[in-house]
Amino acid sequence: MTAAYYYIGKDITFYLDTAVPFGLNSRQHVAWWMHGEAGRRGDGRVLRDYGVVGHLMGGTGAQMGGWYRKEIKTVEDPRGPQVPGRRLCRPDSRQARSRAQQIPGGDIYPALEKGTIDAAEWVGPYDDEKLGFYKVARRIVTTPAGGKAPAWVRAYINQKSWSSLPPLYQKAIETTANRGDALDAAR
Repeated sequence: MTAAYYYIGKDITFYLDTAVPFGLNSRQHVAWWMHGEAGRRGDGRVLRDYGVVGHLMGGTGAQMGGWYRKEIKTVEDPRGPQVPGRRLCRPDSRQARSRAQQIPGGDIYPALEKGTIDAAEWVGPYDDEKLGFYKVARRIVTTPAGGKAPAWVRAYINQKSWSSLPPLYQKAIETTANRGDALDAAR
């Protein structure tokens, strides 16, 4: 079970499986997954090329702006978490103000501590606090980050393993993965 956007190096469409910057909110994402032509069916077509079957398992809810080492007073100040692999630009120009760094989760705190990065965001305040970001980046931007919509996670199962399961087991996994109460909790 993971967030597909960790694999955008293989296929940029994996963003759609997790979160699209400035994209769908939680309810819209669940509706897209459950009822949209591009949702579950489209996801299945993409994953088939990689020999995988995916099942929606839940999400993070709204994510935040991040933990910053320095106070943000103007649009000139942000130099922190952004859309992975993209740059934050001033609203009135294309001038880059910061550069996102894709760093493995376990390397974020040391990078903050050493000053290699000025800001960070992992999942949200609860998970970020467990990683101790607040110890070195004392300023938090708690408004949901427009650039990082709620992230969704899927259970990914090898296609051959999935096909070898009896239909009853497949149905049990599908039913568990798509339980309404599990998806409601993520909204």
